[in-house]
Amino acid sequence: MALRRPILTTLHTPPSTPIHIPTWESLFSLSSAQLRAAGVEPARARRYLLHWREKFRNGEFGVGGNAKYVKDGAAELRVIEVPTTSPRFAAATATRAAGHRKVAVNVPAGTEKVDVGAKGEVVPVLGVRGLWEEKRGRIVDGGERRRAEVRAKRRAEERKTSRA
Repeated sequence: MALRRPILTTLHTPPSTPIHIPTWESLFSLSSAQLRAAGVEPARARRYLLHWREKFRNGEFGVGGNAKYVKDGAAELRVIEVPTTSPRFAAATATRAAGHRKVAVNVPAGTEKVDVGAKGEVVPVLGVRGLWEEKRGRIVDGGERRRAEVRAKRRAEERKTSRA
């Protein structure tokens, strides 16, 4: 099955660089070296693809990523209480009954009643761009590798200015 839409639109690759990944199956089986040969540059883009491929294989879809009932790009979630035998939930609290825990479930659009005691209201979850993105840390003092060097130079400069 050939790819019908560009899957690498979020990666920072120049538009003039041809990327050739023939099928979805090959995307899920290529190694980093094979992705490089296919034209996926820089290394950050390859790591991004490999990271999300592994998350998908492990079933880590993120908020609403495993929703069965989606209509017009929105999934409806309802918070419900379900019985549990865990001793952690044995005592009642102000927000939950004894022996119950709260979970979010995906319900079909317009569903009024859920099988298990539904008390919460329905909340729509929209799949917008960037919903599942993981933010990278910000670079402080030249990054992890250069941090000691940059800070040493800064201290030396401060010492020089304090002597003058």
